[in-house]
Amino acid sequence: MSKKQCNPNPPTERPVYGKARKLSIFSFSITEIENAFTEWERRYREKPEQFISADKRLSKKPVKVYGAARAQYFLELVDKIKKEKK
Repeated sequence: MSKKQCNPNPPTERPVYGKARKLSIFSFSITEIENAFTEWERRYREKPEQFISADKRLSKKPVKVYGAARAQYFLELVDKIKKEKK
């Protein structure tokens, strides 16, 4: 087997799978992930004070709580982008 066959370049629209907190399965493309991070950055640049206050509030909580809150926010952005796509 050639090296190329063993380790091909990933497609740009491959689905991503995972588990959310309540064992929900979700699927989205790399493009949708990129768009969600772009939206996240746009919102941060427009109103950084909202992110800073949320970070201060969350920094007093355990790290796991911070991760869960940010994961939820990210999934909300992906959901918004998927709905706009339709």
